[in-house]
Amino acid sequence: LFTLYIIDNIVSSRIISSIHVEEEKIADNTEEITNEIATKIKKKAGKLLIDINVFDLYEGKNIDENKKSLAYSLTFGDSNRTLNDEEISSIMDKIIIELEKDGMELRK
Repeated sequence: LFTLYIIDNIVSSRIISSIHVEEEKIADNTEEITNEIATKIKKKAGKLLIDINVFDLYEGKNIDENKKSLAYSLTFGDSNRTLNDEEISSIMDKIIIELEKDGMELRK
């Protein structure tokens, strides 16, 4: 899901992503895990990531029994130009690879 916004004369794209995490990783460490994931996302997205927010923790229907879903809003942009779909997709691919190293996955 790509959405365009204008923030202080910057055309930006917002992506909503749900990341599935093993329930035992989140159990008593929700804040720690959400921060860890945000750090990994920031590292892979670099300076083109303007904002990141976690806004939902879900478990139940349509998710594996032993997993929970963390929903993030990622806003990308550059003050000098408009990012294209390929650039954003490339960043998302890097993020996905990084998260998969720790057994997490983006909801498909």
